[in-house]
Amino acid sequence: MTDRTHDQGTPLLIVGSSTRAAAQSIIRGGWVPVCVDAYADYDLRQVAKVIPVDNFPAGVPDATRNLPQYPWMYTGGLENHPDIIATLMARQQLFGNGPDVLARIRDPWWLAERLRGAKLPALDVVLPDDVPPDPSGRWLRKPLAGAGGRAICLWNQAASSSSLPDEPYYFQRRAAGHAYSAQFVALPAQTLLLGVTRQLIGLRGVHAAPFAWCGAVTPVVLGDEVVEAMSRIGRVLAAEAKLCGVFGCDFIIDGQTPWLTEVNPRYTAAMELVECRLQTSLVRHHVEACLAFDPNLVFDSKSQISDLEFDISDTDPGASRPPLTQSAAAGTGPICTSPDRVLGKIVLFADRDLVAADATALLQGRCNDGMPFVADLPHPGQSIAAGQPVCTLFTYERAEEACIARLLQCAKGFRRRYLTEG
Repeated sequence: MTDRTHDQGTPLLIVGSSTRAAAQSIIRGGWVPVCVDAYADYDLRQVAKVIPVDNFPAGVPDATRNLPQYPWMYTGGLENHPDIIATLMARQQLFGNGPDVLARIRDPWWLAERLRGAKLPALDVVLPDDVPPDPSGRWLRKPLAGAGGRAICLWNQAASSSSLPDEPYYFQRRAAGHAYSAQFVALPAQTLLLGVTRQLIGLRGVHAAPFAWCGAVTPVVLGDEVVEAMSRIGRVLAAEAKLCGVFGCDFIIDGQTPWLTEVNPRYTAAMELVECRLQTSLVRHHVEACLAFDPNLVFDSKSQISDLEFDISDTDPGASRPPLTQSAAAGTGPICTSPDRVLGKIVLFADRDLVAADATALLQGRCNDGMPFVADLPHPGQSIAAGQPVCTLFTYERAEEACIARLLQCAKGFRRRYLTEG
C-alpha cells in the first residue's frame, strides 16, 4: 500500500503481536498508524503502513532499525520484553511505561504486597524459590512473562507430575467467579476508570485454550461497591508503580470481592469496546497523559482530556444515558449507536491446520449499530496453524449472556463458511 505517513498526518509507531485495534484508535485520534505486527492481517494493511515480524518479538529491533524516529507505543506481549523496549527507547521516544515501571507492575509479589499495604484484597502468590503449594486444584501455575492467558495451568496432581516449564513461573491462588477487566488512564494527579468489561476466557466454542483470553463484552452489571473497589485498586497501583497512560487490570470477582489477577500496563484488547461506549480514541488520551507526565516528550497533539470520566451507569446496560452518534471524524472501527446494547467481541482460534477463504467482503458491511462484522481478518488463501487466532468477530445484544451466545454463533458460522482444512 502507499506510505501514508508523510502526506496524511502525524505518524505514530505501534509495536505488538496484534496492533489492529490500537491502529484504528490512532486513526480516530487524528494520526497515522505505522504498525510492527506479528500477523499483518488483511484489514490492518488497508488502514496502516505495516512492517510484519515473523519472529516476534525478537525481530522487532531489526524490523524498526531503518524506520524514521517516529514516537512509539506498544500493545500486548511486548511488556514481557523490557530489553526490547529499552532498545527502541534509545532510538525514539516512548509513549508508555518503560522497563523500570514494568519491573514493578509485572512482579506478582510486588502487586500482592502493595495491595495488602493498602488494605485491598490480594491473592496469595508463591514464587519459584518457595515450596510449591499443595497440588489440590486451588492454585494456578502462571508464567511470569504471560499474556492473554498463555501457558496458565491448574496446579493439580497431573500438573505436579509433569515436567516443569522452561520459563520462569509462579503460583497464584485460584479465585472463584467471572473474569472482568477494568480499563484506566493514569494522569499525573489522578487515575480515571474508563470502563469495565467481562472477559471471555477459554471458551470451547471458539477453540480457545483453557485459560486463553478470547474476547470481552461491555457494559456489565456490577454493584457500585465492586466498581469502587476496582477503581481504588487501579488508583493505588498507578501511584505506587508510577504508571502513565492507559492500562488494564484483570480481576476475578467472587461475590462482592474483586481479586486482581494481573496488570496490563498498555493498551489492551478490550479497550476498543470501551471506545465504542465513550465515542473517543483511547490512544489519543494515552498520548495526552504521557505528554502530561514528561515535558520532554514532543508530539502533534492539541486535544484535552479533562472531560474523560467514567460514568457509573456504564455498569448497567439498562441505565438512562444520552444516545451515542457516530461523528464523521470517528474513523474506522466499531462504533455503538445504541446505548442500551451490550457490545461484544470474540476471537476465533483454529481447531486444526486451516486455510482461509476470501472473507474480505465482510469488511464492507456493518452491524445495525455500525460495528464491523469481523476484524483481524486473514488474507485469502492464508494458512493458519492449529491453535493460532483466525479473526475477531463483533456483535451486540441486550444482555451479557445473550451477547456471548450470539458471538459464539457468529464464530461457528465463520468457521463453517470461510475456513477449510489445510
